[in-house]
Amino acid sequence: MGTDDLAGSRALTRHLLELGHRHIAYFAGPHVVPAARERLEGYRRALREAGLEVEDRWIFPPTPTSKTVPARPCA
Repeated sequence: MGTDDLAGSRALTRHLLELGHRHIAYFAGPHVVPAARERLEGYRRALREAGLEVEDRWIFPPTPTSKTVPARPCA
């Protein structure tokens, strides 16, 4: 069994829009991860379908974590 990341993100964003929210932030995952790209597309698609502009200021890039940045030795 798999997941449909695009559809899930789209459905979540649509739900928030149906509740009346219009400024919805998106906290992106690493762009090298296909699921993260699909989720971002679902978010964007839902906004466009609602007639809203996708504003980059509401999309936040991932921050480095121990899983995305190689560990460095302590000094």
